This record gives sequence, structure tokens and C-alpha cells, in this order.
Amino acid sequence: MSLIDIKFENRRQFLEQAAEMFIARRQLDKAAQAVEMLMTEYPADAKILLLRVRLFDLCSDYQNVIADGEKALSMKGLSPKDTMMLHNIIAMAYDNIGSIDQAAKHYRLSTRVDLKPIKDETLRTELIDDRREDYSNYLFALHRLPPSSITDEKLFNAVKNYDNLYGGIKRFKHKPRHHDRIKVGYISPDLRAHVAGYFAAAFFTHHDRDQFEVIGYAACTEDDFSEELKRRADGWRNIKGDAPLTAAQKIFEDELDILVDLSGHTSHNCLPILAYKPAPVQISGVGWIGSTGLRAVDYFLVDRYTVPDKSGEKFFTEKVIRLPHSHFCYRPHADVEIGEAPCRANGVITFGSFNNFSKVTDEQLSLWAKIMSAVDGARLLIKSTVFNTKYVLQIASERLTAAGLDLDRVTLEGGSNYDGYLRRMRDVDIMLDSYPYVGGGTTCDALYMSVPVISLAGERHGTRFGLSFLSNVGAEELCASSAEEYVDKAIELANDFDRLERYHRTLRASMEQSPLMDAAAYMSDVEAAYRRLLDAR
Repeated sequence: MSLIDIKFENRRQFLEQAAEMFIARRQLDKAAQAVEMLMTEYPADAKILLLRVRLFDLCSDYQNVIADGEKALSMKGLSPKDTMMLHNIIAMAYDNIGSIDQAAKHYRLSTRVDLKPIKDETLRTELIDDRREDYSNYLFALHRLPPSSITDEKLFNAVKNYDNLYGGIKRFKHKPRHHDRIKVGYISPDLRAHVAGYFAAAFFTHHDRDQFEVIGYAACTEDDFSEELKRRADGWRNIKGDAPLTAAQKIFEDELDILVDLSGHTSHNCLPILAYKPAPVQISGVGWIGSTGLRAVDYFLVDRYTVPDKSGEKFFTEKVIRLPHSHFCYRPHADVEIGEAPCRANGVITFGSFNNFSKVTDEQLSLWAKIMSAVDGARLLIKSTVFNTKYVLQIASERLTAAGLDLDRVTLEGGSNYDGYLRRMRDVDIMLDSYPYVGGGTTCDALYMSVPVISLAGERHGTRFGLSFLSNVGAEELCASSAEEYVDKAIELANDFDRLERYHRTLRASMEQSPLMDAAAYMSDVEAAYRRLLDAR
């Protein structure tokens, strides 16, 4: 029997519940049938439009998500929960098509929905958690806006306001502890096959077992890589699905000396757990690009290149721990051979960008247009998973054209598996980094594939990752300190095939011998910092 044959005393309620169920189960054909019947039989009010928006979202139909979503917001009749949901879905759609200013706007509006009318405490708690998550999404978006849209000071003010979402939370109180080994916990939603998980590997594989006891707190579904980390840890807890207070209670009972957050404001982050202060010393850094703004976090890991002096510390609510080399430790997770610089065989230069395209601003596209116009015959390969969606591809093409790029010289390519992504890097002569949200794992992958990267460093920690990576592998000459220098460095390198060939032959070896891949030395630096801060307490 189909939906159309079913009789129900309150037919609309039945169809709404059916649509809700099918959407939750991702049964798209049945959900589409229920939504279409609602649209046909009843006036398209905000509630019905929300259901259609949710269906469009599952289909990655961002154009219609935005059209119907904005229309629904102009109507009345949505509950606070539905209003927050709608802002979140619209924000994600704008995020995916590269309209980061609009994404930030809707994430922020979600956090401002009035929750006072809600009397159900369980629902209220759920929506407060959603509000905190959308504020993290808001901050993530702000970090990708160009300097022309937001100053460092305004961004930092928004970061500091995050702590206001935790007013009234009672933190755990800690008594002095005396352990035979220093107990360190590492918490993340990405202790799995994920770029942040690979950067975290050294914490588990190379810690000093005589001096440190390491416990992993995985807020994720585990996989084979999780199992590898678990085998190397002294303890392990999976806290996926736990309420923040429940997870914090478990961590508190483990009597840690230090808890290290590895996600910051990224997706499904663990900051709501750290807000309860389950460990006496809490640190963030790896996995995020700037201050958390959470007063319960005491320290933030940086390095001598990202925060070279006290002037950069003004953008942190935490005290900084400045490592002497790199605050990252890169671990390759595929065996792909490097190749020669393709320009010799092709006769022309191929520039590339493999960063998430949502990091690429219109200002950056304009810089790329200047580079392309100055290098005869050059090609530009832009590879990003978002290009698997036709509408995103259309919007990106329009942005490229508006920036002055000739689409006949540009290839827009969707995502691929990790091996395919690395192999495709061998078709690139020079990678062009994004700004101000610069590459992290992507830059390291490119350097590991012996592809030189032109990067631009600003004043904030998160804008200087490229400088840190390049300095650690002995190629700091590839990093610029201004937009003009960024363009000049790219053009200069493109006109020097011999120099390009040297990079393509030697960068991987330089990286393998650098602090970026010396896990033992990295952990020695990190654990020495842990000892110093505990001794100072």
C-alpha cells in the first residue's frame, strides 16, 4: 500500500510524521513522496517547507535548500528547535557553495534563537548543546573570511564570546595528585582515519612510557586506525554519544594530570566537555587554528614560527606553549612514489590547489588570476570534494570568471580516494595555498609528494601554518608575507624550471629528515613542555 492510499483522521499530521521518519532513515524516494503530497494537498507553510529543505539537504541540492529555507524563515509558525535547525541547514548550504559570509550569518542567527519559551528541560538542554555547536560553526566560518571582511581583533572578540555560552556551569574541583607517571588524556572526535587523527598519532605511538601514562578519549565511531592508537595507549574510552557532563565525569574519575583537546571548534568537537574542567590542566592546539575562547582551557600549543613572540599571544585567551620546532607531527598514510616536475614534459606550468575550496576567498582567486596572466600557457588544477556537486561547480565557475580567471585554462575536479588524491598531485608543478585559512594536512601532503607550495603568512597563528611547515623542511623561501610577494614568488618559481625540478626531487627527503616527521623528537619537545607547566603549578 502506498502513502496515497492511506486514510488518516489527521492526514497532514500523518504525512508529516511519515516524511520525518523517511528523512531520518534517509529513504529518499519515500520521503520525497510524502513531502510532495504535503506540498500538493496543503498550503506550503514554514513547517512543510522545512521538511522539503531537509530533503533537499540530503540530496545536496544546495540551491533549493537556500531558496526554500530563506522563504520558510520569512514565515511564522516554526518552533525554536525547527528555527535553529533551519538556520543550520541553510548555513551549511551556503558553506558548501563558498558563501562563507552568509554561512556565518545563519550560524550566528541560530545561536540567537530565543529558548525561553521552552519548558521541557530535556529539550532545552539539547538545544543549548546545539547552540554551542553552531557558535563553533560560526567561528569556523569567521576564520575563513578574508581580512577585508573581518579584522583580527573583531575575530578574537567573537572567539572570546564563546565562553559566555557556559555561564552557570559548575567545574570539577581538583585535589593535588601524586602519580608514578604523569597521566595525560587526549580527547577528539577524530581518533580515527582522519587528517586530525594522523596528526595525533605521535601522542600515542611515541610517548615516553616510563614517564607518561596516556589515555585516549574517542568521541567517534572507531575504525582500524582507532584500533592502532588504542593498542599503543595505556587506556582508552569511547565517549561517543555521551552527554558532555557524563563524559566529563568519566574523565574526572580517571584522575588525569593533563587533558589535551585535539579538535578545537571543528565538527562534533569536545569543548563542551572541557567546559566542566574534568582535568586540572587543559590544553588545546593540534586540530584547531586559534584560541578556543574557553576559559576552562589553560594552554594552547603553538611553535616558534606560528607565534614567534608575545605580539601573537594577544589573540589567545589561553597561555601559549611555544614548541621549538613544529607543533605538528606529520604521518603519511599511503605509499605513493613522487614524480618529476611535470612542466618539462608538458612544456607549461601547472599550478594547483587541493585545499577544501570553501577556504578559497574571492581575494585569493584574484591573486591566482594575476599569477596566471603573468605565466604564459599556465594551467590551474583545483581539486576539491565539493566539486562533486554540479551546483557548487557552477557557482565556483562564476566566481573564477568574476575574479578574472580564464576557465579554458582551469580544471575543476571533484574528490577521490586518498591514493588518487596523492597521485594527482604529481600532475602539479606548484601548489598555491589558500588564505587566511591556510592548508594543514593538504600542505603537508603536497610537500611529502615533493610539490613546492607557495604560502602566505599573516599575523595570527592559524595563518602561519604554511610558514611553519616550509621553515621546518628548509623551504621558507616559498612563504610570502604580503599578497604582492605571494604573486611574485609564484611567478618567479614558475619561470625557473631547474629550481622546480630540484624541489620535486628533494622535498620529500627534506621532509622525512625534518622535525615535521621526527615523532620521537616531537614528543620529547611536547612532554618536556608538559613537565615544565606541571612543575610551575
